[in-house]
Amino acid sequence: MRKTFLVSIFFLQVNFLMIHPLYSEEPQKSLPGKALPATPSSSIDLVGEYAMKGWDPDEKSNYEGFAVITKQPNDVYQCIWDFGNKKFIGVGRLCCDDTISFVNIANEDDISLVVYTILGKTLKAKWVHLEHSSIGWEELEKR
Repeated sequence: MRKTFLVSIFFLQVNFLMIHPLYSEEPQKSLPGKALPATPSSSIDLVGEYAMKGWDPDEKSNYEGFAVITKQPNDVYQCIWDFGNKKFIGVGRLCCDDTISFVNIANEDDISLVVYTILGKTLKAKWVHLEHSSIGWEELEKR
């Protein structure tokens, strides 16, 4: 129960951080008071293998690897991030026609959220670990 509550609060906080105009580097996708579409388009094809590069603010270093996104039942997506020496598995859903979020729980002390903006064959993300204040970035390019 505690983990579910922490992940829920974590997801809400990071989503606020990612879309709030004071914190976002990108323009708002909708005007205040206007709802975004509730159902994402079924024409988005995220399934496949991606080259990955990013910045880890905790390690203060760049990283590379690859990621594989698969679609599961009920419009759920799975992402496996492969860094060569370690792998992480996350579960996610489309949030709109241009955003997909994944939660990764490596263990009770290592929970992270990755929010990707979909830009054609490129996915650009900001990510954060629970209980860390630094925000990393990541880019996936479909192969």
